[in-house]
Amino acid sequence: YDCRSLKSVIIPSSVTEIGEDAFSQCWHLTSVNIPSSVTKIREYTFSGCSSLTSVNIPSNVTRIGDHAFMYCSFTSIKIPSSVTYIGASAFSYCDSLKSVIIPSSVTVIESGTFYGCSSLTSVNIPSSVTEIGEQTFRYCRSLTSVDIPSSVTEIGKYAFEGCWSLTSVNIPSSVIWFGTGAFRNCSSLISVNIPSSVTKIEGVAFEDCSSLISVNIPSSVTYIGDGAFSRCYSLANVNIPSNVTYIGDGAFSLCESLTNVNIPSSVTYIGASAFWACDSLKSVKIPSSVTTIESSAFEYCRSLTSVNIPSSVTSIGGSAFRRCSGLRSIYVYAEAVPSIGVDSFDGCDLKNCTLYVPKRTYDAYWLSEW
Repeated sequence: YDCRSLKSVIIPSSVTEIGEDAFSQCWHLTSVNIPSSVTKIREYTFSGCSSLTSVNIPSNVTRIGDHAFMYCSFTSIKIPSSVTYIGASAFSYCDSLKSVIIPSSVTVIESGTFYGCSSLTSVNIPSSVTEIGEQTFRYCRSLTSVDIPSSVTEIGKYAFEGCWSLTSVNIPSSVIWFGTGAFRNCSSLISVNIPSSVTKIEGVAFEDCSSLISVNIPSSVTYIGDGAFSRCYSLANVNIPSNVTYIGDGAFSLCESLTNVNIPSSVTYIGASAFWACDSLKSVKIPSSVTTIESSAFEYCRSLTSVNIPSSVTSIGGSAFRRCSGLRSIYVYAEAVPSIGVDSFDGCDLKNCTLYVPKRTYDAYWLSEW
């Protein structure tokens, strides 16, 4: 440990296990010969060996411990078929690693295994893998594509966040859940198909996917989490299926290219800032299942020309339609005047906007905050 002048080491064939931190922080270690007698490489064994450019993992090794090769400098690694466990962050921050083959003996890719491998362009995930852990490929900025096998059922939180070069991803029908931020900031991702096995799109799942043009949300989805598609600047159309009940806070905020959105009658909650600054959105119909329009829900939707507010709505939050400067028609169907929050329509061109209310309610609206 911390032998910073050590450049090479030969491990004798009498050794069967390399212990925790054995060569950790040996900054100048360039080569190591691991004999075939070794079956386990423990936690942090070669962590911080920043000059280690190549390593041979022998065919008898069954376990590679957590952080075992973190911050090493090799360009490729062959993991033998004897390995059944690759630990959390085992190869994290291996900046020079370009390709890796994971053997079919592995069933789970643990959290952060390849976190920060910024040169990694390709990875082979075998059909034996059932789970991709949290942050597994986070900030693998050179990864252009990934084929997720049909054996995978779960993709962990932030698993592919910051994979800037990822242009496409196939999520197989076996996947029942992908976590918060799973594909966040995949700024080159153009399209994504979400399988019908998925029922929830978790928070910030596709946030900052600035090149995302289209997304297929299946009818199985009932929940769209907070910020799920926030700052998807290129997303022009989205189909919200008829089983969705919840659209989270900021779910589609700053989707500047979004021109049309159909909110189905199943939706009971439209979150605060849900469509904030959707600058191209021209019209919206709020279903009668909604009782409250949350604060800033449509703020800065400057192309919005008309809005229909159903009779079910009893309150409109502060700044809900603030700075909707293109608004020309507001249709309110409630006979009992809904309460409105501070600055709900501030910045709208009220001289050129007409408020339509039910017959015999004109005086009630006239005397209210409206």
